[in-house]
Amino acid sequence: MIGKNLSHAFAGLDFLPAQVCTLRDGTVLIADVYRPHGDGPWPVLLMRQPYGRDIASTVVYAHPTWWVRQGFMVVIQDVRGRGDSEGEFYPFRNEIDDGHDTVMWAASLPGSNGRVGMYGFSYQGSTQLLAALARPPPLRALAPHMTAFDLYSGWFYRDGLLQLSTTMAWANQMLREDARRLGAEESYAALEASYRNLAALTAQFPLRDAKPLTHADLPSYAADWLRHPTPETYWPEFNLLDRVAELGVPMFHLSGWYDFYLRGSVDGYRAMASRHPH
Repeated sequence: MIGKNLSHAFAGLDFLPAQVCTLRDGTVLIADVYRPHGDGPWPVLLMRQPYGRDIASTVVYAHPTWWVRQGFMVVIQDVRGRGDSEGEFYPFRNEIDDGHDTVMWAASLPGSNGRVGMYGFSYQGSTQLLAALARPPPLRALAPHMTAFDLYSGWFYRDGLLQLSTTMAWANQMLREDARRLGAEESYAALEASYRNLAALTAQFPLRDAKPLTHADLPSYAADWLRHPTPETYWPEFNLLDRVAELGVPMFHLSGWYDFYLRGSVDGYRAMASRHPH
């Protein structure tokens, strides 16, 4: 657990753990808030992620306390069905409305100046883009790093071929948390075992029925990814390349030459640049 005593360890900073954001459907999402000491107002940096808000993507980014010292209030939130947040997790599907409601909530926090920017990489990049589709007025800028605007061509499939090891391993990782929350003990044990033997997990045929990813007591998203190998069905919901006209927020795009999501990042940048040349 990162820094439950940050307010004591760092003079001039306040740490407000487990702040409650209630969504329009009554679901409660939990966030940690880091802020300079005082009354503000400060702009808000928001990250919405599914991996545990204590981590705050510090494997890639500076700890939230660094951003606080630059004059920001920082909000790190567990998305629906993850961490301490309520609800059921289905990757990407709820992030438009949930992102909108969270941005509005973050903008209204004591000390906020009403302006919100979002940052993060990979899934945390997708939560930014999806929130922007809802056009919450306080959202002023995004930093979608190492992510994909079209989940089919930029994340799960490449030229029609399933990205086998990354898709299967990530599905396994995410489903383990679902199994734990659901109390699906046998599936949890099977997921744990298969995660340690990825070669066996990816060597199953047909892939559409790969166990334990497609167990009936688990959410269906892994099965949905495996059972829709062409872009015509299922995937249009997750193709933002066709919706860049709705993404009028300034963005700082970043990827790496060897990053898995390089194609998805470049495609997104090109689409945005052609639609918003200035």
